[in-house]
Order: sequence, then C-alpha cells, then structure tokens
Amino acid sequence: MKIISYNLNGIRAAKKLNVLDWLMRENADIICLQEVRAEQKVCEEILEGFKNNYNITFNCGEKKGYSGTVTLSKRKPINVFTGLTNDEVDIEGRTITTIFNEVIVINSYVPNGAKRLEYKKEFLIRLKKLMQNLSKSNKKIFLCCDANIAHNEIDVNKPKETSKKSGFLLEERMLMDEILKVDFIDTFRKLNPNQIQYTWRSYKARKENNEYGWRFRFDYIICSQELEKNLRRCYSLDLEYSDHLPVILEVE
Repeated sequence: MKIISYNLNGIRAAKKLNVLDWLMRENADIICLQEVRAEQKVCEEILEGFKNNYNITFNCGEKKGYSGTVTLSKRKPINVFTGLTNDEVDIEGRTITTIFNEVIVINSYVPNGAKRLEYKKEFLIRLKKLMQNLSKSNKKIFLCCDANIAHNEIDVNKPKETSKKSGFLLEERMLMDEILKVDFIDTFRKLNPNQIQYTWRSYKARKENNEYGWRFRFDYIICSQELEKNLRRCYSLDLEYSDHLPVILEVE
C-alpha cells in the first residue's frame, strides 16, 4: 500500500503547477492533502479527474482561502467523520478521519503556533486523544499530517536559532513525544534513523537561494507500532510545487 501526505499550500496553485498530474501518476492507494485553501465546490472541480479512481472526502472549512483538508482513497470507506471528535464542527477544516475494514487514516493539518500557541497545544492534546480512542477499535492507525513541528534537532537545519520559535519549541516537541508514546511510530525516522530530510523551506529558499533561512521536517506519516515489521520505505521527493514536500510511505 502506498500513502501520500502532502501540504499543497493551495490546490489552485497545485493545479497550475501540474502537481495533480504528478499525484495521478503516483497511483497511491491513499492521498491526504492539507492546506487546500479553497471551498469544497472549487476542490471538487479541480479533482474531477480523480473521481473515477478515488473516493474523495472534503473538509474545506468555513473561511475561504484558508486551511482545509481532502482525503482520497481507492477503497470506499465504511465511515468518515471530520474534526477531532465525531460531533465536532470543524470550522477550519483541519481533520478528516477515514475508516476502512482494517485501517483508519487520520488526515490532519495542525495549526501554526506563531500567534496561537495555546490553541495549537490544545489541538495536539485532542489529536492524541483521538488516536488513543481509535486504537481501541483494534484497527491499524495511520496519521498523515503537517504537524508544524520539527520533532528533534536532526529535523531542523538551525536548532539553536529556532529553539524559541513555534515549530521547534520544547513544549511542542514534547507533545509529539506524547503522541508517539501511545504505541505509534514516526515512519520516516524509523526507516531512516540518521537521514537529514526537511519537508518545509521558504519560497525564497526554493527559488533564490537553496541555503536561505530555516528548514524543518514538519510533515509526517505516523502509524501503529504493530505495523513496524510491515514498513518498507518512507521518503520525500524534492518537488517544487509547494513550500512543503510530500511524504510517501510504502507499507505491506
């Protein structure tokens, strides 16, 4: 099974830059998109070409041009809900949970903490609780997310400079620790323990100076501990469609 998690930073721009053609060629079983930044009607029109091969769930939120998540799956889910609880009205469109016979896929876009740190921390606490509750179903869990957190020093290019900035605050990193302690694995780091890989860089760095500014590994595919022996490959491709890079997991 191939899973892709990708913060597009705008689905309209992704269409113009042909990222959707790349996604189609990848032929993944599950695609989790974050920060689509468009209302559902626009997303439906842009993703029209995927409807023959995928079941598509939208959670575009209420604010136009802001946040929003979309999950595409080749298999039809048996249940879907949005938000961090079954009955939450997710006005920012940040989370989709897709339930299948054997697995559950959570697609989540964690808030930036630069101006809303307490909100971000509360979001992560609630995300952990969701994962704990879903684990009781005895299904295997995947979390595909832009966590807006670089977990360890290897995950950021300038740890000292960014240690007091949201994205690499100790209190944020500890919340990532707490999520992983609930019998979950950071699949990329498990398979690539010493590899330096950043999934976010500024547009200036991308276009003008490849060494400019800060870089973070913000994007993750996390899974149930019991799947460790089934993990085959997890990697990112150096694409130029977004300020983020996709995370791609192959699991047997």
